[in-house]
Amino acid sequence: MPFATRENVRIHYEAAGDGPPVLVATGAGTNLAMWRMAGWVDALPNHRVILADPRGHGESDKPRTVEAHRVEEYAEDILAALTAAGESRSVVFGISDGSQIAVALAQAHPDVVTAIVDLDGWDDRDLCDDPIRADRLEWANAVRAAGWPSYLKNIWGGRLVADRRPLVQEFMSADTEMVALEAESWTRWKGPMSVLPRLKMPILRLVSGTRSREELDRIQSLRLANIETHIFPGVEHFDLCTEPVRSKAIVNQFLERVRRPAT
Repeated sequence: MPFATRENVRIHYEAAGDGPPVLVATGAGTNLAMWRMAGWVDALPNHRVILADPRGHGESDKPRTVEAHRVEEYAEDILAALTAAGESRSVVFGISDGSQIAVALAQAHPDVVTAIVDLDGWDDRDLCDDPIRADRLEWANAVRAAGWPSYLKNIWGGRLVADRRPLVQEFMSADTEMVALEAESWTRWKGPMSVLPRLKMPILRLVSGTRSREELDRIQSLRLANIETHIFPGVEHFDLCTEPVRSKAIVNQFLERVRRPAT
């Protein structure tokens, strides 16, 4: 079982497939097994897909301080996994909250990130600004109070209980305090909206169409030449993230354009 180690924290990672690398940054409460189960490795057949268990999840170590869960730490962790896998540059595929990690990595190491795929992970405002900051702190408190499995059942009700896919069971098994620490600590980061205008690499945004009309309007108003946006009407966030069949054609077309830029 391969690990990358930085500052005494071991990060478990896996690599599968052949071709240009795609580094996956996973979302809150998830691990690499969940995204393998969802089918994202198979959905990217022409690439070497590198996945890492975020600190606090899966087989990676679980530091228990707020400082250890800053978004910058998560970004450096996936960079360590990329390096350990023998790659120096990569597309970064952010799933849900993992898209925040992708931007943080691009902000710190723009020479490493060749392109970004955002799978419904960016709010259209920055994490340290209210009301997003207040919402994430409230979320952290609610997760701690209920425990992660009960919290998920409370917000998703019967739908989650009825979904017997192994990836859902994997999602529900996350460590409550690790999820809460991530939600709490990331409110100290000014991004991604403050960062995106400075990034020059190609960016693909895949957006759930069940967001509010106001938010969708704000997302569409971010008109930067390097950002391509696709909105999926009526598709919920969790479904968009866990069902590659919905977006894999768009993702692979984007990856092919990045791989073979127009001359």
